[in-house]
Amino acid sequence: MRIFLYILFLTVIIFQLGKVNAQIKTAIFTGKIILSNNLPASYVNVSLFKNKRQTITDEFGNFKLKQLSELADTILITGIGLIPKKLFIQISYNEQKDVEIKIEFDKNLLQNVEIFGRNAASYKSDYSFATSKTKATISEIPQSVSTVTKELITDKMQMHLSEVLENVSGVTHYSGYEEYNIRGLHAENARLINGLRTFNTSLTSPLLVNVERVEVIKGPTSVLYGNCDPGGTINLVTKKPLTGNHISASIGKGTWNAYNGQIDATGQLDNEKNLLYRFNTGYEQKESFRNGYFLKSFQIAPSLSFIPNNKLQINLDVSVSNTNSVVDRGQPALEDNDNLLSTPIQLSLIQPSDYLKETNFSAVISATFQINSRLSFNTSLLRYQTNQKLSEHNIEDFITDDSLNLSYNYRHVKSTTNTFTNYFSYLINQGNVKQQLIFGYDYIKNNLSTNEWEGELPAFGINNRVVGTFSLLHPEYIRRNVNEYNQIVDSLGGKFMV
Repeated sequence: MRIFLYILFLTVIIFQLGKVNAQIKTAIFTGKIILSNNLPASYVNVSLFKNKRQTITDEFGNFKLKQLSELADTILITGIGLIPKKLFIQISYNEQKDVEIKIEFDKNLLQNVEIFGRNAASYKSDYSFATSKTKATISEIPQSVSTVTKELITDKMQMHLSEVLENVSGVTHYSGYEEYNIRGLHAENARLINGLRTFNTSLTSPLLVNVERVEVIKGPTSVLYGNCDPGGTINLVTKKPLTGNHISASIGKGTWNAYNGQIDATGQLDNEKNLLYRFNTGYEQKESFRNGYFLKSFQIAPSLSFIPNNKLQINLDVSVSNTNSVVDRGQPALEDNDNLLSTPIQLSLIQPSDYLKETNFSAVISATFQINSRLSFNTSLLRYQTNQKLSEHNIEDFITDDSLNLSYNYRHVKSTTNTFTNYFSYLINQGNVKQQLIFGYDYIKNNLSTNEWEGELPAFGINNRVVGTFSLLHPEYIRRNVNEYNQIVDSLGGKFMV
């Protein structure tokens, strides 16, 4: 009997404890975090002190915490580039509390080297590193800088720099290649990656799968990056890692056998969020109404950020891109004929043996060290390598009004560019006036080697640089054996387009 009463007593106690526990853990806390510009704060940390619970907002800024035992707690919201925010909350039993919290950007957290990714998702960029080498809000920049963010690039389904620059006023193409005017003046110097000088090839337009935004620094301000074009300079800012695991993918299809796809993945590799990663890759292929034209290209671009403490920050960006295509020199016309319709619009001189193959490799390592609250040291190193091979046929001269002699040109270009920048940044506070003093040096070195020759077939004569004939009204595209061509080398060298 005693055993029965003892078991009954324990059963009642356990039941009551379970009931109390169930009552305690029925509170639910949900909400949305928004930025000061009313955009969602994606992938920021939300923590409750007493409950010792933590979560991360989704891409829309929403979060949810369930089965809370402490009904009075303090919430802490933190994120890279944001001012931490604490709030006291009170939740009743069986209540679901929903809040909306606004958090501000930390404008005093001026990254001297861009290490962290951009949280905001809008067509507008609130800051830039381009004009002063340190992070400055747009309202603090007196110079003219136009920015195209990845959100606009994605929404307009633009894959190449030549397409993106159509969004920028004052920038126009002056040829059918990767050549631009900025404010009416030729921009012939190499574009920048994260403010570091690279090497341009005008026959290909790079994929932008790892580009966060494209900045055009207009006017003589671009002298900040050494010898420059008076019209301005183009700067490509790469995507940086974000906290919170996130992955996105897109696939596209279009006319003329056009296919493309991109993957963007980011997150942290450890619980302390000291090591962050981002991986971007993309592929594109397409043909055209133009006879013989095709394009196949891909890019692989991983990025790592290491933040061991609040003093040292390091970022590594690597990119490998490859383009396999041909050069389209335009629609040939009949000799001495001003009628644009004298030949069909799809007519080209592209031969089956023509090709344009280019591989670009870039590696950027950047670091900043906060010596004290006012002084920091910043360094960046870029190595950029280009390997381009061009094989193409073109017009040598006319035989009749509608037939011509073909010439042939082969070119192999190798380029290695090393760009090194070091500078100190010192912050001066004078009441309400803040000034930033920057002093340092840049080093840029480019090694360029070329192997170029023109072809000739003896059957068409000696020293006339002819390898075949072509009819404009009755074109025949045959694979020509370029290995049979005699090689004529221009010993004087000269200017050429790459």
